[in-house]
Amino acid sequence: MDKIRELPRGLGMALAQDSRALMAYAGLSEARKLSVISRARAVDSKEDMQRIIDGLTKGSF
Repeated sequence: MDKIRELPRGLGMALAQDSRALMAYAGLSEARKLSVISRARAVDSKEDMQRIIDGLTKGSF
């Protein structure tokens, strides 16, 4: 897999724990998935990652 598209571990773990977020992520365009991955690589805390997951479930991406 292309390193740029590889899921950060924290994002993968968070998606595995939230099926709604996982389904939302799966439905994103490639460009939006890359945006989520980029944001996930920049998180500094569990709370920041949770905001990304919440954004996925609320359709904020």
